[in-house]
Amino acid sequence: MHALTNTAFLQALGYAIANSLWQMALLWILLVLVFGIVKMNAANKYRLAVFAQTLGCLWFAFTLQFYYLQCNDALKQSNEFISHQHFNVMLPYAGSNLQSSCLNFMLNAERLLPYLSAAYLLLLSF
Repeated sequence: MHALTNTAFLQALGYAIANSLWQMALLWILLVLVFGIVKMNAANKYRLAVFAQTLGCLWFAFTLQFYYLQCNDALKQSNEFISHQHFNVMLPYAGSNLQSSCLNFMLNAERLLPYLSAAYLLLLSF
């Protein structure tokens, strides 16, 4: 299972899926606002909705590419540190304040991203 969690693509896909939630929500809110403000016929509403979906898909692709490059660089650096036997590990503070709780939650959620990405790809195959 270590090979699954140590892939830049699955990590980047997890980040891209998580970011696509707020990205598509933002596009949807903008679309609803435009539909509410500007009177359009059905054909123009359809064209604008298709444009928003296409824009969301392109935004997802750019986000995936960005995070893939970031994760790939991070994996190369971590492998370089391991090969030089530099084992400095950043451990989160185990306090009970809100900041440390949020940090621990984010670190634990980040560990799940490759598994969620693999499940997403598995669901897409059916």
